[in-house]
Order: sequence, then structure tokens, then C-alpha cells
Amino acid sequence: MSSAHRVSPEVTIKNQQPPPHASKLPALTPKPPQTLKSGKTFRHATDGKLQRLPQDPMEHFSPFRRRCAVLLDSRPVTLLMLVVTIYALFGDDLRLSSFTRAADDTFYSLATVCLVLFASEFIVSSYAKPGYLFSFYFALDLIATFSVLPDIGWIWSSIIGDTAGKSSALRASKATRAGSRAGRIVRVVRAVRLFRVVKILKWKHKDSEDGGQEVKESKVGSKMGEVTVQRVVILVLFLIMLLPVFDGGYGEKNYRFQDVGLRAIHMVLTSGAVLEKFRDVEINIVRSQGCFGSDFITWDQPDDTTSTLFIRTARKLVLEPIERMMSIVQKLSENPLASVQTTGNDEEIRRNAKEQGFETALLELTLTKVGTLMQVGFGAAGADIIGKNMGSGDLDPMLPGKKITAIYGFCDIRQFTDTTECLQEDVMVYVNKLGNIMHTGTHHYYGMANKNVGDAFLLSWKICDGELPCFARFTDCPTEEDRVQVNQTVRCPPNAGAGSKIRRITPTEMADSALTAFIKCMIDLDNANTDGPLTEYLVRENVIRRFGPQFRIKMGFGMHVGWAVEGAIGSRFKIDATYISPHVEMADRLEAGSKMFGTPINLSHWLAALLSPGARKFLRKMDRMSIRGVDTPLTVYTFDVTVMKKGFGTPKVDPATGMQQPVDFENDPEYVEIREGLEPAFLESAASAVEAYISGDWAKSRHYLAHAQQIRPNDGPCKHLMGVLKENNFEAPPDWKGYRFVAGY
Repeated sequence: MSSAHRVSPEVTIKNQQPPPHASKLPALTPKPPQTLKSGKTFRHATDGKLQRLPQDPMEHFSPFRRRCAVLLDSRPVTLLMLVVTIYALFGDDLRLSSFTRAADDTFYSLATVCLVLFASEFIVSSYAKPGYLFSFYFALDLIATFSVLPDIGWIWSSIIGDTAGKSSALRASKATRAGSRAGRIVRVVRAVRLFRVVKILKWKHKDSEDGGQEVKESKVGSKMGEVTVQRVVILVLFLIMLLPVFDGGYGEKNYRFQDVGLRAIHMVLTSGAVLEKFRDVEINIVRSQGCFGSDFITWDQPDDTTSTLFIRTARKLVLEPIERMMSIVQKLSENPLASVQTTGNDEEIRRNAKEQGFETALLELTLTKVGTLMQVGFGAAGADIIGKNMGSGDLDPMLPGKKITAIYGFCDIRQFTDTTECLQEDVMVYVNKLGNIMHTGTHHYYGMANKNVGDAFLLSWKICDGELPCFARFTDCPTEEDRVQVNQTVRCPPNAGAGSKIRRITPTEMADSALTAFIKCMIDLDNANTDGPLTEYLVRENVIRRFGPQFRIKMGFGMHVGWAVEGAIGSRFKIDATYISPHVEMADRLEAGSKMFGTPINLSHWLAALLSPGARKFLRKMDRMSIRGVDTPLTVYTFDVTVMKKGFGTPKVDPATGMQQPVDFENDPEYVEIREGLEPAFLESAASAVEAYISGDWAKSRHYLAHAQQIRPNDGPCKHLMGVLKENNFEAPPDWKGYRFVAGY
């Protein structure tokens, strides 16, 4: 029989033909253990066609210089400098307000430590950080480093000179006024330094606030923030230095008589015993111009004071959306199948886009939709196209293919042509409802939807890159030892399935999951016919006239495992991401053969060998045949289902970890429940009939088939095999090898 559709053309592989002496070799040649890389890595080309994302300038530095830069940006060093900067800001104020002069030496020691740490950081930053030397922050840090000197009394006393003697009060007064003005300037510089440290911590640990997703600060945001800080710092420093020029002295009257006579009297100190208890900066001169004076009242109400964030609006409305969009592009280039949801507040983004009409929010939502549509349009087979083009500067959809090993599932809608004539325009919704059933069951069990061919769907479960030993070629004859070996050395690509946390499962678990997915699809399809989304099509008058009142929507399923080339087919006008391989064609043939056997699900013996022993015991062997283009005889299996249990195959997810639990054919009672009423005597007779047929004892096979048909007269595989025996008068041909050639399969 011939298939009504084809997914890929037949591929002839020269090295698949066995050598002339192959029949003399054992069925299985021992192969050394191999560990295949199954993770997806997207490497960007370095030629002229594809340009990489901007590189980090640190890549060109020596290893020692990179280690120094990493040390400066490490969390312990950043936290240490944060503490040191805070002390440099408020330590001297704490000394003057809360401690006596006896404690000064301790604070001077701490200030000395701060000076050493600031100087060390300044020197290492000048050496290791790119673009730091002679920059604005270089000058700022240089000032901040030397600004610690006035806090070290040992050094500062040497600078301003000895304060002993009768002019100490005068010098102290001058030092106080000068120190106060310099202190205000230095405090601004240190505050900027503190702002930079806190900013670094914010970006380094923003993942704790965003649920583990870190958004890298954009270059636009970084540059804008630096320019804003520079201008604000320069403005504040300018005001601090300029305002004292206009301060006081304009309306003051100088009374020379009192000034000359009384100043000398009031400033004469006969003993220094009292002054020695105080610091120089704590001694001030109070001056009164005769009997004239002015009273000043000031109010300080911190609660009524607010601070302005200069770049908050720009960052919130412009810079953060740009950074989130860059994060989406970066994630798509690294993992094209990852979620493209932004790390921001989705509700706020939608509100800004719809209610406020902010262009950046609209652009962010549009990019998210485009990324999602790309994933839906290209699928798993087009992941390389998405990743390499999103990570490069040019558009190049025509990329080379990549060899993989996967399980391929093909499902076909029965009586589709006649149904299309009845439904007309509604046929699109009809097909999409069927596709939703197939795709949902597949994705819940680690599979991917690939190609939709009108009345058919191609699905895949990727196992690894390259070939899976003993399970990738038609010439392979896998054994139980081969299955155990590949499960020890190979892990499938990361996939969360229906869970929230990704897993890397074994090839056997992937095969069991794929079989469970197709069983679930078949059962869900049957239930959708009864009080489900497909019921509306069964009660239409034209459908009833065409097919009768007992019509039900059905599909056939074929499954196989093998290698394929994953990539894009088409031109610059239109491409389709799919798989090209004779193994994909084999899945199509198995589905078409389900019409011949009268069974919904057909599997090849290569896939059956990859299943777990618990799953294999539920399979029923139906026939062994030779088909066009495949040198190795094909053994076809089916999975019998008698009860269409609602809710079958609902994925089990561990609530504690969010990981999907493995399927368990051995212990899960659901697999027994859907086969309830399937008589053991029937299964035994049907299996014995097939074994006798393969061994050449067709008379014995006829006997077992007759017994099986007495129990289940309408069984499709038994009817088919009985027809084959009848065509040959129940006698095996003289050259019988255990299989027959089936033309058109």
C-alpha cells in the first residue's frame, strides 16, 4: 500500500549498505561507551557573514589583570569598601559628637586603615579596570582618597602646625572654618563614592529581587547615569565653593572703638588648663559687636524634606525597558526555546503600553510577541536559526543542518478529504482543535511539535546531537545490553515537560514518555468526541448524511527512532524548519500501515528495543516484513487500549521541587486500567500465532489465529495475518526467511 503523504523524500545513504560478509558477522558488534553531547550550544560564526555580539574588553587583558578586576568586583571586596566608605563619611562626626579626646587615637587608627584601603583600591583599579585611568571617577577617587587625611590627627596636626601657645584659639578658629568648608566638599565626593558602591551592589544582586533573573545594565543606561552623576557632582561642588563668597559682611557695621579695646580683653587667656580638654576644632570664637545684635530662628524639619532622583524617570521609562529587551535578545541567542517573558512587572508594562501609550513599553511587548511567534513558527528544529540570527548582526536563515537522533511521531486524520467537504471554512478550526490535542499531549511529555501537513502532524522527541549508538541506523540490531549502556552514557537535552523545573532524562525515559504521550493523545481524542470540543462536528446534518450517526473522528499514529538532519528548507522568501531523514519517512510509513493492521498505534522494533522492560511487556508483535529502501526486516508492534479513561496520562509533578515525575509502566495502575477486559488467552494465542508465522509453521499459526479470533472476532492484526496465510494456502514459501516483502508500505 502507498502512503497518501510524505514528510521527507527517501534518502539513500551509501554507508548504510551492509558489506557482503555482513551475514557472517554477529548481530551486535561491541561498541565502546560514548558520551554524546546532548545539550544545545549555539556558537556564532566568526566569518564575515555573522558578527558576534560586542565583546568584553577584559578578554584582551592578561590573566593576572583579569583576576585583579574580578577581585575588585567580588562581593566581599565590594561590601568591605561599602563599610569603609560609610565610616569615612560619618566616622569623624561620630568621634566629635560621642567621644572624648582620649578616644581620638582609636579613630585615627581606623582612619589610617581607611586611607590604606582607599589607596589600594585606587591603585588596583587604575591597573585592572578598562577606561578608568584619567577618567572622571579617577579624579574623584583620587580626591576621596586624600580626603581621609584631615580625619587622621597625627598627619593633619603636622600639616596645620603646632596648636600650642597663646594663638591656638585663633588658629583653631581658622582651621575650623577652613575644615568646615573643605569637609562639605569632601563629604560630597565621598557620598558619590558611596553611591557608586551601592549601585554596583544593586546590579550585582538584582537577581534576588527579580526571582533569579539578572538583567544586565545597558551601555546607554550606564553612560547616562555616569554623565548625570558627573554633572550633579560638579554643580554641587561649584555651589559649595561659590556660595561662601557671597556669605555675610554686607550689612555689618564695624565699631572700631569696641573692636580695638574689647577684643584684646576677651581673648586674653591666662591658663590653658581648660582648653586642653578640648580639641582644636571644638574651640570657636564668639564675637559680639557692642550692644547691637540680631536674633535668628531656624527650623529643621527633616520629615518635610524629600530628595530628588535625577535619573529615576529616565531609567524607569527608557533605560530599564531597553535593558529588558536586550535581555530577551540575549536569552533567545543563548537558548532559543527559553521563555521570552521579561523580568519586569508584566502588569505595569501592559498598563504603560495600553493606558499611557509609552512607546518603550509598546516596543517591549511587541518584541516579546515576536520572540514567542518565532518559537511557535520555527519550533525545536529551527532553534539554531533563532539563536544564531539573534546573536549576530546579519540575517542568514539558510544555515547548515545538524545531525541528531530523535523519536519521530506521525499522526494522520482519518477521512479528512470527506470531512473537509462537509465543514468547508470551519475545517481550519477543526484541524486546529485536533492539533491542540496532539501538541498538548506531546509537550507535556518532553516532545516538540514540528510540522503540520494539512491532515497530519509530525512530532519529535529529541534524544541527543549526533547518532545514538545502536539506535540510529536501520542496520542496527539493538539488544537489552545496548539499551542499558546508552542510558548510562547519554542524557537528553534539558526539558521541563509539564513541570516548572527542567530535567535531563535518559533515552529510555524519553521513549516511555513518547509512547505515553501518543496513548494520551489517542484517549483524549476519543473523549473529545463525547461531550468534548469535537462533538459539535459530529451532530451536523451534512456530516451525519455523509458518514452516518455512528461516525467518530479518529487518527492513526506511527512511531520510530533514528537519526535525522535538523535544519531549514526553503529560500530567502520562505523557509520551514524540519527534519530530513529516511527515519522520519519510516514514522510516516508506520502510520500509514495502521490502516492495514486496523490498529491506532504502530511502533518499529528499533523503538521497542529502546523502551523499558515494563513498557515492552504491553506491546503486541503484529508482523515482520521487508520494505522498500530498508535492508533490515521491520518488525511492527502495537499497544492495545480497550478503555478510554478520562484523565489518563495527566503528568505527575512533584509540588516540592516542581519537577515532572518519570512515567512508570511497571507500577502505574493506569496502564493496566486502560487495557481492562483484554483477555490473557487472546493475547497468548495472538502472540503464539505471530511466532509460528515467523518460524514458518503456518498451520500452527492458523490454529492459534482461529482461537484468537473466537475470543475477539474483530481484531485487526489477527484478520490481517489470517488474510496473508490464506493468500498462500496456509503454507510457507520454500524460501521463507521469517519475513515477507510488502510492496507499497
